[in-house]
Amino acid sequence: MDSEEVRARMKSFNEFNRLFRELEGRSGNDASRIEMLVKNSADARRVVGSLYFWENAFETERANGRFLRDVPGWFIERYKLYRETFANEVNRVYGRLSLNALFPEANNEVDGIPVSEILNPGGRPPIKTASSAKPDNAAEAVDAMVQWIWEVEEGLREGVEAYDWFTEKVGIDFAKIEERWEKLPRTLIPTRRNRTAAEGAPEALIALLDDATKAYVFGLPAAAIAMCRAVLERVLKEFYLPEEESRKENGKPMMLGELLALAEKRYEHIRRLDLKSYVAKANKVMHRYEGGRVSEDELEAVRQFLEATKTLIEHAPQTPNQIPV
Repeated sequence: MDSEEVRARMKSFNEFNRLFRELEGRSGNDASRIEMLVKNSADARRVVGSLYFWENAFETERANGRFLRDVPGWFIERYKLYRETFANEVNRVYGRLSLNALFPEANNEVDGIPVSEILNPGGRPPIKTASSAKPDNAAEAVDAMVQWIWEVEEGLREGVEAYDWFTEKVGIDFAKIEERWEKLPRTLIPTRRNRTAAEGAPEALIALLDDATKAYVFGLPAAAIAMCRAVLERVLKEFYLPEEESRKENGKPMMLGELLALAEKRYEHIRRLDLKSYVAKANKVMHRYEGGRVSEDELEAVRQFLEATKTLIEHAPQTPNQIPV
């Protein structure tokens, strides 16, 4: 990411945190009060509506990628707290309002609230992302388009034949790719300790996670497992264990099992993750894998491994970050 993108993202994260703080204050940290506040206070509607549209835009951006890099640790913690405490009620209350605003009452209001206020909280258009949401049933849409081209656009049939070659000979299965895309854990990668936001996340970890998620989405369990193991080792070294502690007394680097054992002694949440069981499953996949037909159990083992590494990455210890006021 270039510096301008980093600044824009940080501005967005700070805006989320400002709104969340205001909601915490107005509600007394009680999500059950949101419906009453939205009904009776224009200022509360501004805050709740802005958070509703902000989360929608952020989750669209998140769903359109395989991971999101250069995310400050304080935001990961704050967003997790928001999702655990307020998000469900915000989405229920304001989601109903925004849906009904598409079919307003005769006076262009919903529950006595002007539609313009509902759809533009605080007098501003809702936050939007540059990304578009993935179409529902994207694989079916591609098949329908190809069929239409074959039947209607005779001059483009060479493209249809190319599509058939990719699906039948190369073995690309768009429906399965879409299914795994939907299941893929989306990781928020924090800025590494001792780096500024502008310096970004560690490139080696980004490259490994990029390969691991691609391998899973495209249905390559052996490759994905190998990359997951590499991701796990890199995360432990990058975020959890100082360089001097990840080597043996003779100066040689520790093996993955040794790194895990050391990290588990130091961090309770790593012990709870039981990462050794994921490594064991990964080893079983690697040893039994014979190519050919992809086992759903193998791919599910990969997905679970990716979920575990996601948790490990997002809960990485941070140099104390000042949460914006």
